[in-house]
Amino acid sequence: MKLTSATEYLYTRRPERIQQRIDRSHHRVRGYAHTGVPASYQYGSFPHSIRTDEVVRSARTEFGRPVRLLDIGCGAAGVVIRHLNEGHDAHGLSLHDYRQLSSTQQQVRDLTDDVYVVGNAENPDTYRALSGEYDVIVSQHTFAHFYDPLAALELAVDRVAEGGYFLCDYLRGGHTRLYKGYTGNTIPAAFTAAGFTPLQGSGGLEMCMRRGSTKLPFRLDVDYATN
Repeated sequence: MKLTSATEYLYTRRPERIQQRIDRSHHRVRGYAHTGVPASYQYGSFPHSIRTDEVVRSARTEFGRPVRLLDIGCGAAGVVIRHLNEGHDAHGLSLHDYRQLSSTQQQVRDLTDDVYVVGNAENPDTYRALSGEYDVIVSQHTFAHFYDPLAALELAVDRVAEGGYFLCDYLRGGHTRLYKGYTGNTIPAAFTAAGFTPLQGSGGLEMCMRRGSTKLPFRLDVDYATN
């Protein structure tokens, strides 16, 4: 993108907007202490989770080793737990710490801070708590809630390893008015330029992509609107 980082917009020009969104989200999650964590936050949604499991199994067979996986917006870490139990090196990134809720499963509460990273996926500083690259990065029902989803997308895709996979459900919505130069081809063109190819059978995922054997930069050709 034209700006050097997401922080220039989110945390300098419009800090109150991102903080309002975070505060509302924290309030909703605190309510789960009484109502229980929604099932989709614990186990993932279908058919997206089915497609993710297929990709992970395929990657393990191809690489001949356990897969390094990151779930962005992992919630109660159901996807993370499932793949940890299968022997993979799975990590989760969440805006909220669901481990603190009494309604959360014990196995989730036992996750360490290096596996369950708490932070805002729109902030570049958050990714400094995550080491290395990932064979599979997946995100469900997360990017659509970001105030600046394209900046978050750049940060996430940069962590996909050579030959790795990026699976994301959608980021449609009113966010497009935040940008100048955004079209329906902006995201596909960026993936193509970065050497990604789409996978057949997306399972309802808007972005179901595989990175090539050479890691090229993923950059979105848009600028922020000034109004």
